Amino acid sequence: MNPNPASSSSTEETLVASAPRIVVGVDPGLDEHGVAVLAAGSCARLDRRKVPNTVAGMQSLVERLSEWRGRSGGQLTVAMEEASTYGEALECYLSQAGFSVVVVSEIKVAGFKKAMGGDANDLLDAEAVARFVLVQPDLVQRPARQAVEADVHGSVHRRLRTLSRRHQRWTRDRTAAVNELHAVLRMAWLADYQRFFSDSACGSALELWRTYPTPAEAAAAAVEEIAALLRKASHGRFTQTVCAAKAADIQGTAKLLMFALGKPDPHRWSGWAIDIRGLARHVVHLDEQLAVLRRQMEELLTGIDSPLRRSKGIGPVTAAAIHGETLSVHRFPSADHFARYNGTAPREDSSGRGPRFVKNNRCNRRLRQALMQLALNADKYMVASKAYLLHLKGHGLTGAAARIRLARRLSDIVYAMLRDNRPYDLEYYVTHKKTAA
Repeated sequence: MNPNPASSSSTEETLVASAPRIVVGVDPGLDEHGVAVLAAGSCARLDRRKVPNTVAGMQSLVERLSEWRGRSGGQLTVAMEEASTYGEALECYLSQAGFSVVVVSEIKVAGFKKAMGGDANDLLDAEAVARFVLVQPDLVQRPARQAVEADVHGSVHRRLRTLSRRHQRWTRDRTAAVNELHAVLRMAWLADYQRFFSDSACGSALELWRTYPTPAEAAAAAVEEIAALLRKASHGRFTQTVCAAKAADIQGTAKLLMFALGKPDPHRWSGWAIDIRGLARHVVHLDEQLAVLRRQMEELLTGIDSPLRRSKGIGPVTAAAIHGETLSVHRFPSADHFARYNGTAPREDSSGRGPRFVKNNRCNRRLRQALMQLALNADKYMVASKAYLLHLKGHGLTGAAARIRLARRLSDIVYAMLRDNRPYDLEYYVTHKKTAA
């Protein structure tokens, strides 16, 4: 992604226009940062070391940078690989110490490392960053932190990114726990447990598994006790009649299993009972934490008056992911730059007579996932999206291929919504955009 020309200073333009006399390459790491120093022209290696990711380590690096800047006559560039959040604190610290920091794309540096050959480690990666800047100084970028700090809601967007990524991780954890719960339930209850609830991991089901995890516990309980538990756990959504019928079915199945399998081995279910109770508690805990995250997202989105949340069909999780992964829409000069960043625009991979376009994996995949999720339901809330899908269907494009094309249109819509800070309006965007979804 190219930096926004309007927000680039003349000093930075001069900096990237020609190769500096000394370049310091940094490869951010979890505990240590790799640092390599090269001289322009000869590309001689002046220094190569590892710097601890601590305050003392950053201070020692600043002292060394001051020495190198003196040796270079003030022509010093610090370049950092834009690979992760590990270098964010270092970049901020160096900027406050008076050093101008530029970043280079991880993908571009990866290709350069491959061309260099050799093994991969933090020091060699840092040297590859420095050599890349010496060879291609025009491809450096401003750190995203600068654009985010210039954005009035930049700190909120950062917080939304943290919450969104945490929500994604915990959702994966919940899916893994539910799958494990299903595996143990199938061993304890065979396939009969699927008949009790349409969703075996809903609130009522989890409460049942915590209280009566196996046929042994359910068979020993009274039907009225099970029915009362279901009634309370469903918060009144299940009527007394439905609860009584479910309770009778559960107890009847439990007694059949006890008769068929419990006589030869009375302790057959003891270990599974512990597993089911533990997994059910874990899923309930994750549900509670995910609900807390969603409330925090809603509060932040309401606080910045997000145009995404004011648009029908975009929930808080999707809106938080878009805001958080975009950070600041002003980082992107146009909707096309934004589409390339989020991966909805294909990448050209032509080597023959005609152009060939392939899926763009050199992108922010979390943002692409959010836009693809939005494309799944857009036809229910956006008239033009439904019409566009019908148009594609008339040309033989359905399913995933049609959704990908719709996501590309929605990328332009989202970009304009964030840029203009106004919710979706079909008439407005048809007037002000080259494409509409």
